[in-house]
Amino acid sequence: MCKYKLGDKVRVTNYCSDLVGKEGSVVEVTNTGDCQIQIVEEHAVLAPWFYETSLTLIEDKPNSSQERKNSPVFSGVLQYFPDAIVEISRHSKKGSEKHHPGKPLHWDKEKSKDHSDCIARHLIDIGPNWDALDEETQSYHATALAWRALALLQTVLERKKS
Repeated sequence: MCKYKLGDKVRVTNYCSDLVGKEGSVVEVTNTGDCQIQIVEEHAVLAPWFYETSLTLIEDKPNSSQERKNSPVFSGVLQYFPDAIVEISRHSKKGSEKHHPGKPLHWDKEKSKDHSDCIARHLIDIGPNWDALDEETQSYHATALAWRALALLQTVLERKKS
């Protein structure tokens, strides 16, 4: 029996690299654990089949006014760190291009799972003024470290959900 039900919002987490990171809604479920999801992208509708282990449930965003106020994404994160967020997004694009040239931007979670080791390496290489560049990506080691810290946290949170 599939753990997802019709209408559940899911994200592809482990499948062919072109679809990893895509989100859709479950439109059909089999009793063998297969799910068909519908992905709408640039006016096209994709409806591939996935094993349930290739999907992650997308938790609903906070519903009540109080829940939303307790998650101040804009005022509590984006306004605090606007320059850092832009740098992390640039680094993310460079990483996607490095690992998947010519493919749309996405995070291939199967490519690298050693976030804590990478965080340690970037801490070692960050330099005395914290502004050393990673020669391969031309990003600050601090930027790569921040991306890895977010990746580690996202992995932990997704693991707790499933």
